[in-house]
Amino acid sequence: MQNLNIEDDKDFKINKIQYGRILRKEHTTKLKQAKLKAKLKEESDEKLIECPHCNYICRTGWKKCPICETKVKRKFIKKQI
Repeated sequence: MQNLNIEDDKDFKINKIQYGRILRKEHTTKLKQAKLKAKLKEESDEKLIECPHCNYICRTGWKKCPICETKVKRKFIKKQI
């Protein structure tokens, strides 16, 4: 009977450690998801610039319009999403 109790105790400790690891992994995943959501929100709040040549809406970080390859300057009309 005592061997059974010792084995149960070992199993409990092992399961407790594994459960702790699972909880930490889930917590880390939730933190990463929250950071990603915040980053996506920041990107969606980014101001956009209208290309003077083709009127395509470009991001402020782009140097050229991806459609007509015209140089995009930040002084053009800025639009909010």
